[in-house]
Amino acid sequence: GADDVRAAIASAPVQVPASWGPATAAAPVGTVFDARRRVSEAFKAWAERALSYDPETAILPPPVLDIRVSTGIGKSYTARRAAVNLVRTLRATDDPRAAVLAVPRHNLGDEYAIDLAKIAPDLVVQSYRGRSAPDPEAEGETMCRRADEAAAVQKAHGDVRSTLCRQGNDRCAFFEICGHNRQRAARADIWIVPHATLWQAKPAMIEPAALVIDEDPTQDAFGGFGAPVRLALDELAMPLTIRQDDAGTADLAELSGRVASALRAGGDRVSLAAIKAEGLTTDDLTEARRLAFKAKIAPDARPSTAAADLAERLAQIGPHNRQAMNRARLFGIIKEAIEAGLEKVPGLVCETAKGKEGETFRAVRLRWRNEVATGWTVPTLIASATARPEVLRAIWPWLGDVIEADAASPFVSIRQITDRQFGAASLAPSEHAGSV
Repeated sequence: GADDVRAAIASAPVQVPASWGPATAAAPVGTVFDARRRVSEAFKAWAERALSYDPETAILPPPVLDIRVSTGIGKSYTARRAAVNLVRTLRATDDPRAAVLAVPRHNLGDEYAIDLAKIAPDLVVQSYRGRSAPDPEAEGETMCRRADEAAAVQKAHGDVRSTLCRQGNDRCAFFEICGHNRQRAARADIWIVPHATLWQAKPAMIEPAALVIDEDPTQDAFGGFGAPVRLALDELAMPLTIRQDDAGTADLAELSGRVASALRAGGDRVSLAAIKAEGLTTDDLTEARRLAFKAKIAPDARPSTAAADLAERLAQIGPHNRQAMNRARLFGIIKEAIEAGLEKVPGLVCETAKGKEGETFRAVRLRWRNEVATGWTVPTLIASATARPEVLRAIWPWLGDVIEADAASPFVSIRQITDRQFGAASLAPSEHAGSV
């Protein structure tokens, strides 16, 4: 009960600082009534733009709205009802497309589905789940019964469907009961998807008319900020074989070598002057990127391949494929910087790295921005208390003005912890909770 919680907090070994740092953001102002009115108006504008946007004739990208809304105003409640109203309007004109709600976690999506079933029992609501997510129709099982193997195939940059699911008449032993395969045949009026899905190829069965993103979606939008992703410059200068394409292999080696020379000459922060001094153009980098993708090797495996044999074959192609994909990413980052007319290449740093045996070598470290995957670029509304507009504009450059829907919270104190990270699981009940 509440008394137990108070007692646990009072007994926790918490060190309170002598003084708190200065506030990093202004306290919210305004009334809850006004904030809810702005939220309602924002979702109305989203629906109107979704209904008027024709992807077949549009010249400009689909509109993207951002509403910064205080906690407790009711954005999620409003989002669900706006999705219901939009779908009903679409169906009145025989438009079969769906409304899509993107949420950070599956358990939040399940809450959405329960509420939507209550307010719109006539509509079909489906939650899209990745291969490693729990299968709601098979207790204790994941959507893909071979989720660990699927993750290994993805890590080696192989195609999961042809390697594990179906290849000609060879099918996975779990094909008929696979939850991930089952949902490929699903149809829905409203789809609920995790944020991470937005950076992956859109599932074919989802045809979105419009998208609502609940909470900050940028956690999965950037790569290379955790474990370092590096390319050794000596390896970059070495040939990378493209099977059955000697000419392509030679072209890739020549272009990669010129990029490696530019990186050696360009200082720690990669200079576009060094890139241009090598005579590299956007066309060159586009071709180099295409060839790097072509260099990938598909695993020599089928759905019936034994797990041990699959692991061995993935180990054989994994380093080659990761080299190919990192080269493709490197060439794309440099190409974007040239097109933007920058002096330095954002996301690239040349540094001295240390190998497993303690040896040192020069490498380029990559950090990058992921693109919203093809198919998800539809009229969009982002509703969050914490998403930063400047970060969102890096993903959606055509994002309009931010709609503010703040409300004063005189009985709430907010402290930002900057010296460590907390995931949602840190707040979940556990057997260790009493000792924290």
